[in-house]
Amino acid sequence: MTNEETIQLAESKGEKPWPLIIMLAMVFSVIAAGFLLVPKTEDQKLMWLSLLGTNNYGELMNPPLDLSGQLFDSEGALWSDDLETPWKLVLVNQGDCDAVCQEMAGFINRVHTRMNKLAPQLKRGYLSVGENSGVSVDTAFDYEILQAPSIDMQALLAQSGVPSLSDGPLVFLMNPLSVFFLYYTTEHEGVGMLEDIQHVIKLAQ
Repeated sequence: MTNEETIQLAESKGEKPWPLIIMLAMVFSVIAAGFLLVPKTEDQKLMWLSLLGTNNYGELMNPPLDLSGQLFDSEGALWSDDLETPWKLVLVNQGDCDAVCQEMAGFINRVHTRMNKLAPQLKRGYLSVGENSGVSVDTAFDYEILQAPSIDMQALLAQSGVPSLSDGPLVFLMNPLSVFFLYYTTEHEGVGMLEDIQHVIKLAQ
């Protein structure tokens, strides 16, 4: 018996087929919502990826931090808007890169290596903020040394609910729109970070 016949039978008995009507309304609502929420532009697609596209092993930033045109390499060339390598990991540290910072740098390096064929889509940068920034990350880890001369990075991070850098270094995942949207502390595991990064890159393809 079709849905239409079921409704007609219920009406012939003087009953209102409310359960069936409600069920059909819910189905059509879900279908309509699916069409409405399909991203129509690359910007919308990346926004949904930032909000929904990870397994949440890392911590989502609220709000995400837009750094378009703000991160430069050691020679002053714009680093954050590089589209040839669209995804980026940025290790941000306060002051000298001490033993904890160096350990985290090596940890991220190993995660990057394990990305295999997706590795070329990601590059790594190191940003030191605050005073006493003389000791940088070990050159063996092959990080690009960054600078952000026009912004107060610590203040911007605080507005996104990120832990203070005085508690330890943080790693941020930056999407192709130059937005920090996910971060990791020294407490996070490499397997979770690897799955997060692989997941968002594959969804964006």
